[in-house]
Amino acid sequence: MENVILSYIPKINLDDTYQQEDQIARRIKESLSTVMAKFGYSIENALVTKIVPADAVVKAMNDINEARREKVATEARAEANKITLVCQAEAEAEAKALAGQGVARERKANGLRDSVLNFEGGVQGVDPHEVMALLMMTQYFDALRDIGAQCH
Repeated sequence: MENVILSYIPKINLDDTYQQEDQIARRIKESLSTVMAKFGYSIENALVTKIVPADAVVKAMNDINEARREKVATEARAEANKITLVCQAEAEAEAKALAGQGVARERKANGLRDSVLNFEGGVQGVDPHEVMALLMMTQYFDALRDIGAQCH
């Protein structure tokens, strides 16, 4: 029986050994049937009840499984870090865009002030309040035009 096991088991890996218990049992039965038939015995079945690898093999298998799990965990942590970095980059980009809009509005306001001063200097007898009223009316009519364009 040992010869049957020793001639077959080393040819397959340990994972396959567990999966092929039935084939191992069949080979043992065939080998024993041949030998025992000479003595008038018939072997009906051979059972493989437990496969016990050496402690070093079990430790190696556990190490392999642990390494696989650690690899999956490392990949998951890396993916989470990637998502965090992307979100931070998007937030920074949005903050910079908003800051840029604020700077643009400030420059626009400074430009408006310069325009009022230029208008006042170019047309004699115009009050800055009148220039602002004119600009406000222009903006009002532009807003009405935009609203009307959206309704049609």
